[in-house]
Amino acid sequence: MDLQCSPIFKTIFTELYGESTICRNCLMLTDEDSAVVEPIMNYIATIDAYHGSAHMLCMFHAMAKKFKELVYPKLPHEPGGNKLNECGEKYGAF
Repeated sequence: MDLQCSPIFKTIFTELYGESTICRNCLMLTDEDSAVVEPIMNYIATIDAYHGSAHMLCMFHAMAKKFKELVYPKLPHEPGGNKLNECGEKYGAF
């Protein structure tokens, strides 16, 4: 995606919500998908209406990412695979 031409934040949000509303935005939460984060960071840096905004990873995605990186590998898995065994699957059950 050409970040300079992405219409979502530059045109569509401004037309939909108005510049005065965009100026009041303080925080934009995403799942760190580069197709969204890069345009957001670009527009925060280059468009006056977005200068007061900051970007942050949403709490769900932040926790899920760390779980997958730090906890999931330590759970019991099927031999020679990435699939959790029966015992490993119980860790996520209520």
